[in-house]
Amino acid sequence: MRPETPLQPPSNELSLSLVGTSRWSIRISDTVHADVDAVAGWWFQAEREEEYLAVLKTRKGVVDVSVTNSTEDGHRVRVILCKTAQGWEFEHRMTTVKRPERQVDRYILETHDLETARDVEHQTVRLFGWQSFTVECNRVLEVIAIGPQETRITDNHDHAMTGSNWLYRWKRHKTDMRNHNEILKAAVKACAVALGKAEGASSAP
Repeated sequence: MRPETPLQPPSNELSLSLVGTSRWSIRISDTVHADVDAVAGWWFQAEREEEYLAVLKTRKGVVDVSVTNSTEDGHRVRVILCKTAQGWEFEHRMTTVKRPERQVDRYILETHDLETARDVEHQTVRLFGWQSFTVECNRVLEVIAIGPQETRITDNHDHAMTGSNWLYRWKRHKTDMRNHNEILKAAVKACAVALGKAEGASSAP
């Protein structure tokens, strides 16, 4: 087993160095007291994606969600189109490997997500002078064996948001930080329950 990478505290850094572009990184982790193969088997099931879509459809203001799947150059491409009552369309184009395989002591899943948001009814442009933005995310999710019955989940995101205005980009950075933490915490709890390890789930320091 490879030496474990030391834990890093959640990153909350925001860079406004480029005009019209904000960059931030998110580094979070959590632990399930269960075998790494069992955790990975649960984590990468197709049901997890359907659960995410179910949550998305219940979010405030969302009126329609559609999904298309395809394969390009051996990689899976999933496009999610979300429409809101405020006249916005959010398109997520996510490219991932089909299914991660075990590499020594861990499973690694790399995802590229290009989000394009458009104010199709032009409500925002009348108020603030902008009607679209993009958010590019490079994500690396690792399911790591740190003991015979202990697995650490590390979720690393590098975001770059272009367009909108500096205030909205700053708010988006804060929202992403909160949402990713909540999503990981809920997933770890659900995984522990599914594997019969509910008493063994704990947040990493």
